[in-house]
Amino acid sequence: AVVSTQSTGTLNRKGIPVALKTGGEPFSSEIFYEASGLLTLTKYCPMTKSSGKKVVLVMTTREPLEAVTSDDAKKPMIIKYYDFTKIGTDRMDSRFARGTFCTKPKSKRWTIFLFSYIIDTTRVNMQTISALLAGKDPKSPTTIKSFEFGIKLAMELVKPHLMSRDVTALTRTALLKMYLATNEPVFLTTATGISTAVIPHLPHRGKSSEGLQRCTECASGVKNTKELMGLCKFKTVCEKCGLVKCSKKHLVRVCPHCLSNMAGGG
Repeated sequence: AVVSTQSTGTLNRKGIPVALKTGGEPFSSEIFYEASGLLTLTKYCPMTKSSGKKVVLVMTTREPLEAVTSDDAKKPMIIKYYDFTKIGTDRMDSRFARGTFCTKPKSKRWTIFLFSYIIDTTRVNMQTISALLAGKDPKSPTTIKSFEFGIKLAMELVKPHLMSRDVTALTRTALLKMYLATNEPVFLTTATGISTAVIPHLPHRGKSSEGLQRCTECASGVKNTKELMGLCKFKTVCEKCGLVKCSKKHLVRVCPHCLSNMAGGG
């Protein structure tokens, strides 16, 4: 039996003539036909907010689709057809893009590139399986965020190794980093000497303000706007209430022993 197959894809390789790579009017399109009639090449010039004017080239072996969409984008129908039918490699590449927890290195060594590709492929496959087990559509980019899934996957892989390590000879800085990564009180207890019973009394421990803010104590005693604008801004917060406090007057250092006594007394 004779099977008729068609091929449609984008062009983004070296050797493309300059005339094709040069953009035209925004949202304009052109179709180029091969003399034998086997191939058609569509050039589309969209306008994006991030990178401005672009040039999209799509080549296909199917019959020409000369229509465009009725909206302002005027996207050629062959590109709509390509967006609708693309699967596999194209979806995989889209999840390898920047901003999706991609591990693509700067090194030019082929072994590093191969290792990075294996890691990214494994992450995408696990993300797809996770979506299927949850009864969600794995094709939708909003089903499971690639970056959030990547962070969660990395932490699930790292946490067992951190928990199995002998923390006896580790430095205080390393222990605090391990606590920030795992949120396990055992690392904080070992690093600071503060018992885990004290930690619930300090819900804002290890946190800082998202941006520079004025000390709430200093600002409460200001009488006019001019004096308020003259106050310095800080990122330090009280570990008990979470409010921004200046480190000069209204933030008091307490040793672990005294802090334990304070917590034990209520």
